[in-house]
Amino acid sequence: MPSLRFNKILLLLLLTACRVGHYNGLKPYEGDKEPVLKPIFEDRYNSYLFKANIKLYTKSFSGLLLTKQTEQGTYRVIFTTEMGMKLFDFEVNQEETIVHYSVPQFDRPLFMKTIQKDMELLLMNGLKNKTPEVFKDKEGRLVHKFSSGDEANYYFQEEDLMRIEHTENNKQKIVFTLDNHTNGFPENISIQHYGFRLKIDLTNLKKS
Repeated sequence: MPSLRFNKILLLLLLTACRVGHYNGLKPYEGDKEPVLKPIFEDRYNSYLFKANIKLYTKSFSGLLLTKQTEQGTYRVIFTTEMGMKLFDFEVNQEETIVHYSVPQFDRPLFMKTIQKDMELLLMNGLKNKTPEVFKDKEGRLVHKFSSGDEANYYFQEEDLMRIEHTENNKQKIVFTLDNHTNGFPENISIQHYGFRLKIDLTNLKKS
């Protein structure tokens, strides 16, 4: 029994060390020209429709997620069932997030705050006026780091944006994996939370 307990503690320490050490290996970018971080949701399209699966604790919710830019820097995010029943609806602008509607299953402050943060990170709203630190990781990818107090957002970029990581106190809290890019846009987006049992998978259906 003591041996089993020791192994569990050792595994936890190793996992924590891996997550923290991941950022310690970043090297400052030394190029002549400051690299540009392109937003995922560019202005050439106003709306994006995704097939979505949200797994919250032991429950799964499938449907359609629509992001629509209603004006410059303001987005509407709506999640519905495939039959069109609205599950939540909120607005993200550069100052605040406004919840317009939520069904009781999602009407929990922690859940709605978490979903809002996910969408803010994905929409990359408000980054135009912020200057990041720029690094390279051991794979040679550019890493743009935006810091605010104990929190930081890392955007990992090759030709396209491949990964987003949100950290608190230098530990991973949210990881976005962006795959199967078409003209710079990821057709598949996976959002995995650590410390909160929430996973979101998005598959692009339409851009207009």
